[in-house]
Amino acid sequence: LEENPDDKVIQLIKSSSDSLLQVIDKATILSKVAFDEEIEKENLNLNSLMNQVIEEFTSILERKDMSLEYQPSEVITIEANSIVSEIFKNYISNAIKYAQDGKRIIVEHEQKDDYVTIMVKDFGMTIPEEEYANIFERSVQLSKNEKRGQGLGLAIVKRIAEAHNAEVGVKPNTPKGNIFYLKIPCN
Repeated sequence: LEENPDDKVIQLIKSSSDSLLQVIDKATILSKVAFDEEIEKENLNLNSLMNQVIEEFTSILERKDMSLEYQPSEVITIEANSIVSEIFKNYISNAIKYAQDGKRIIVEHEQKDDYVTIMVKDFGMTIPEEEYANIFERSVQLSKNEKRGQGLGLAIVKRIAEAHNAEVGVKPNTPKGNIFYLKIPCN
């Protein structure tokens, strides 16, 4: 690439290699999370992290005719591994998949004391409260009509949160929909 910076094939090979290395890195971190091993953490800017996550969903949101609102505010720093972004990716992906009829998603955060709570709000069908206890368990799916996945997403989200001494949960949104949240220590 240094010798031929304009060569499209070399650029593609480099890009593909970088993507593959990221997949391997994430798989390594997820295996550590799965086995309750310590993961490396660094100071991350929450606004930058959220902007990167949201950017990944721009085209699919447009195709689904949905909007995503996020108003970054003051700089909030969390001590985390970048794998924490997978929590927000999962929340947003699920909102697109299961709450598309609500047409919008709002991402907000609220800082209190030494914690920040990041909320992903959808406006689809509200999950019944009796399902809240099970929703973050492995192989639990709320959609009984069709098979939509492996039921691992929110279970992995919970494990990633636990590796960060954080808490995940869901509560009802008003007038309808759900609020999936992550409460994580901040600096």
